[in-house]
Amino acid sequence: MIDLGHRRIAILSGSHRDSSGLERFEGYAAALAEHGIGGVREYVAPGGWSVDGGYNALAHLMALEHPPTAVFAASYPMAVGAMELLKERGKKVPDDLSLISFDDVPLFRLHEAGITAIAQPLVKIADSITNAMVARLSSSGDERPRTVTLDCDIILRGSTRRIA
Repeated sequence: MIDLGHRRIAILSGSHRDSSGLERFEGYAAALAEHGIGGVREYVAPGGWSVDGGYNALAHLMALEHPPTAVFAASYPMAVGAMELLKERGKKVPDDLSLISFDDVPLFRLHEAGITAIAQPLVKIADSITNAMVARLSSSGDERPRTVTLDCDIILRGSTRRIA
């Protein structure tokens, strides 16, 4: 979205108490900072990981004096809630708002424009969980927390547009 000229980029954020919510927010904030876009607190809207949360968070954002031109939904349920609000208000993705979601689901291919999404490597996640469980069960008491980081793919579809 930054490469397309957007500067008013909002996030429908998950809970920052969850590592996923915090890390997705930190990625959003780091990308803005890296491109010299000041963090605008008003563009951070908690969506609580749910469809209703995404709907309400986007309703709040769209009521701002200067609403965002682009939104990153930190999960697909929040993206679906945002899409529901836009449909109710007669707004179109990407004509009226660019939208990207974390999590790719088949529904996003069915949307007229297609929703750009960050796809998690589900097989690699399952393998990592299995390997961690096997290692934990066969270890001799070493139960230190471990972190595994896996790369995600971005699936480019038509839900973003260059800002005029």
